[in-house]
Amino acid sequence: MRLAGPALLLCLVLRVACALPTGLHPEDADLLVGRSFKCRDGQKTIPLKLVNDDYCDCVDGSDEPGTSACHNGNFYCRNLGHVAASIPSLMVNDGVCDCCDGSDEYATSQQCSNTCIEMGAHQREALKRELEEKTEALRKRSELVALAKAGRAASQQELLDVAAQLEDARARQTALQESVDELDKAAERTRKLQNLEQRLKDLEKARAERLANPAPHASSEEDTAAATPQPENPASESSGVSEGKEDVLDYYPEDDDEDNARHFARLKADALEARRSRLRNRNEPDPLDQEDEERWAD
Repeated sequence: MRLAGPALLLCLVLRVACALPTGLHPEDADLLVGRSFKCRDGQKTIPLKLVNDDYCDCVDGSDEPGTSACHNGNFYCRNLGHVAASIPSLMVNDGVCDCCDGSDEYATSQQCSNTCIEMGAHQREALKRELEEKTEALRKRSELVALAKAGRAASQQELLDVAAQLEDARARQTALQESVDELDKAAERTRKLQNLEQRLKDLEKARAERLANPAPHASSEEDTAAATPQPENPASESSGVSEGKEDVLDYYPEDDDEDNARHFARLKADALEARRSRLRNRNEPDPLDQEDEERWAD
């Protein structure tokens, strides 16, 4: 768009008093130079009286805005009360009302009604509705944005909650794994306890079988000696118990569970008492008791 010249500013302020050629756009008012007209393309300057003379003097058709002489000319519709417009100059005075103010049919008998005010009112109403719709759309958009932000904040909080729950689940899993390890250790201790108990029973059973079934003797002297009650070897008598006790001490050091230590002490005491009871029933002396008496005598 060209810069507005003094003539254009004057026509915009005093449009009624401005003597512009019919159909000339106000922005082309600076083409009027005194009593001359300068073609829009700047190639030619013609006398003002040749404007709208129904002959195309300018190559760009700018000198015939109010006639249909030039195929490339344009007619300016002022359309007061509505929106100004430009139409091809070929449509001027063709018997059809193209401008809402009817100014394009100024030289014909066609009576054009001025509908610019009515059309302007309709257009303004349409623009008002469009503005209201856009305002409502912006309001809804703002609500959706607020909901989206709230949903995002809720999602972030939910994510944090899930992360906390996951961390808690991992902690519980670690605690459960530690409990499982403790149970495995307890089961292993129980298994070893059972093995030691069974070993003590087997040792006591083997000793009872040796006492019940003595080995055959080779000579009568040996039979006579065998008939005489002989004290049994204290080391052999106490070997099974001592061996069981060493096994217990090997598996359970001094700083281990006191309950386990007391349990094995009871096992040892029960085994010794059972042996002494069997020896008393057979009227046989207990080598361990004899060893204690000799120790006290010394």
